[in-house]
Amino acid sequence: MESQSESLERRRTCYITLNTAARQYLTEMGNYLHALQHDEGVAAALESLEAARMTYRDSYAEAQMIVPNAVLAASRAAKKRLNHAYGDLARYGAEPSRYAGELANLERHLHREVWPSVGALRKSMRADLGVDD
Repeated sequence: MESQSESLERRRTCYITLNTAARQYLTEMGNYLHALQHDEGVAAALESLEAARMTYRDSYAEAQMIVPNAVLAASRAAKKRLNHAYGDLARYGAEPSRYAGELANLERHLHREVWPSVGALRKSMRADLGVDD
């Protein structure tokens, strides 16, 4: 049977990976959005975004197996917002000149809705670890 300290360390490691992956995924969405808006480095930005998305997907899958329900709920909420933003980005990115307004709105959405959901996830992970804010 796993000791309490081993369980805590396992969650801590998972949380670091998940937090890093979520933040990098969101950062790469912003980078891709910027590339689309300026028509510069789009292919490279998309490649980086896809790599970050896969890393996030893998860390989320690990978290599903070991985190407590409170953290899992925050994780699901962040994942929902991340995936919705990614879907919008993919749809609008297919024709950036046609969807310039939507891309500008998506940029605001990332800052107002998606980043805060990742922050809420981080807060729930810190609370589970007993880290004071």
